[in-house]
Amino acid sequence: LGLSAADLAVFVIDGVSGVQSQDVVLWRAAERMGIPRLVFVNKLDRPRSSFDRTLSQVREAFGSHADPTELPIGEETSFHGVTDLLTHQAFVYDTGQATEVDVPEELAAQDQAEHDHLVEDVVELADDALEQYLEGAEPSVEQVERLLHEAVDQALVYPLLCGSATTPIGTDQLAEFICRVGPAPGDAGP
Repeated sequence: LGLSAADLAVFVIDGVSGVQSQDVVLWRAAERMGIPRLVFVNKLDRPRSSFDRTLSQVREAFGSHADPTELPIGEETSFHGVTDLLTHQAFVYDTGQATEVDVPEELAAQDQAEHDHLVEDVVELADDALEQYLEGAEPSVEQVERLLHEAVDQALVYPLLCGSATTPIGTDQLAEFICRVGPAPGDAGP
């Protein structure tokens, strides 16, 4: 399978057809080997694509710790950007390049809800962070990224990003995320 030496497995899931049987087979192989994983929901600019349906399928197939770190802006052919759930920033690609904008009003509630779910999943993995969170202290972006990095390294949380590789929308965010949060070479040991 070529996974034995991998630092991170990136599962590219089609936003139209969703999770396929070969995705599940490869996921289980990566799971047996303890390889950190993340999911990129691709082709969200296509007719009949659905981020919500694909997220539901991913969570059903791979577990509830598949946590979005981005949400799509627009649907199908009107898909034109992503929101970053860690920083509450949004990026639109109307000019072909990422332009930072405010999170659209219609996504603000979902952005906050998914952000809270992600934070809860990562703080529960560190006693001191969980204690502070339960006392009402919201962790900083840097703390969440550090905790997410540790959770990804240990294959306990599986970030889910979104975009379209052919447009390209969100692919720059994917590459940046892998560098920022993914395991560094050597993190897994020999």
